[in-house]
Amino acid sequence: METSNSNKRKQLFVRLGTAVGLLALIAFCLWFFYFRYYRSTDDAYVHGNQIQLNSQIQGTVVSICAKETDFVEKDQILVELDPTDYLLSLEKAKSTLAYNVRQVVHMFAVYNSLKAQLVETEKHYEKTKIDYENRVPLVSSGAIGMEEFQHVTLQLEATKAQLEKVYEQLLAQKALVGKTTIEEHPLVVQGKEMVREAWVNFQRTKIVAPTDGYVGPRKVQLGESVSPQTPLLSVVPLNEIWVHANFKETQLDKMRIGQKASIEADMYGRGVRFTGTVVGLLPGTGNAFSLLPPQNATGNWIKIVQRLPVRISLDPESVTKHPLMLGMSLNVRVDVSNVDGPVLSHKKETKPLYTTSVYRRQEEGAEEIIQGIIHDNIVNKDTH
Repeated sequence: METSNSNKRKQLFVRLGTAVGLLALIAFCLWFFYFRYYRSTDDAYVHGNQIQLNSQIQGTVVSICAKETDFVEKDQILVELDPTDYLLSLEKAKSTLAYNVRQVVHMFAVYNSLKAQLVETEKHYEKTKIDYENRVPLVSSGAIGMEEFQHVTLQLEATKAQLEKVYEQLLAQKALVGKTTIEEHPLVVQGKEMVREAWVNFQRTKIVAPTDGYVGPRKVQLGESVSPQTPLLSVVPLNEIWVHANFKETQLDKMRIGQKASIEADMYGRGVRFTGTVVGLLPGTGNAFSLLPPQNATGNWIKIVQRLPVRISLDPESVTKHPLMLGMSLNVRVDVSNVDGPVLSHKKETKPLYTTSVYRRQEEGAEEIIQGIIHDNIVNKDTH
């Protein structure tokens, strides 16, 4: 009886040992062939660009054209400021340009008149000089009287003085208009820049979206007086997002740029998987970039495993189907089986990563106004 029980116990231990061995073998095989090639973390979040909009000028808010959560397109007006003061400044600048153009036209007219007068005076001087030279030998022979000769001499001196006067006036006028045209004259250029500046400031009373995106937190209120330092609202382009996965430093031994990542969002659960690619490791841990970085050389020190943010790009198609918002928590798993890529990026960007043209276009329309003013105030286009 005891022998039978002993055999049963032995068989039970053998079976238990076999089961444990099989489980250990399966666990080893899973680790060896699968889990050792992956690094996972649930300390990961969605990041993206938060475009904070401020006014470029001082003004009072008269219109708010978008609310939080709205989708806005590039160039869409979001906030309008009272344009009255800037419209008055524009009209003043236009009047100044018109006045300057007329002044310069007058300068060129005087210059051209003096050139003509100089030619006429030179001819009169040459005639008077010939008359004088012809009478010099006649005085010696007594053919003409001394009184007549003195009259000719005085006339020559007066003509010469008049010639010098006109020449000096022409030089002075040439200093005002020489080597330039009406449109290139400094007074006209100054007036054009005043109109251009006033026009740009007038355009800046309409604050537009610099890119497509969704309106985030809005702080601006109707009737509020704002300045360039006043935050108004933010625009978030959700098509330009990425992931910061904070891995422990002990998990980074095989982390390389270019490795593929599988991502799950708490919002969608395991039924939705996003694909991504490791694009870089930040050059420091979170503590290194904190407002008050730790000073481990002072006081008692306890070693704590740090986490390093790893930037992961997302597949645009998956994000389009299942939108992600900034700050959402994620579960990230990176396939580290391929370690051929670099640890740090050596790529040099040769083009801007993000650009907008909405601010450069604020000057559009100014040149047409300027040319219209110049055309309307040049009485004689051939004066230059």
